[in-house]
Amino acid sequence: MQNSMYIFKKDDGINKFYKNDQPLLTPMGRPVTTAFDALAKRLKEHLNKYGEDPGDPVSIVAFHYAMIDFFAVMPREELEDNIRIGLSREEDWTFSAYP
Repeated sequence: MQNSMYIFKKDDGINKFYKNDQPLLTPMGRPVTTAFDALAKRLKEHLNKYGEDPGDPVSIVAFHYAMIDFFAVMPREELEDNIRIGLSREEDWTFSAYP
């Protein structure tokens, strides 16, 4: 791997991220990881280009950090219910047009 501020290393099939040789953590203190090699490469590119601000909508860390902090720790039943609501035309209002 090239020398850069943000790197990842594969450990037991999981790509683990580091900043200056220290584990990279989400805003809630969880390690930044992914099992997907292609995603790990893109995350590294975006981290080195945009930094680790999860409020930056241009960087994919905005989505990945939220997934780690809020969805990966959610019980499966609750996650499935949230997805069901999100896909329901009757229960989800986020894509509705307002007069």
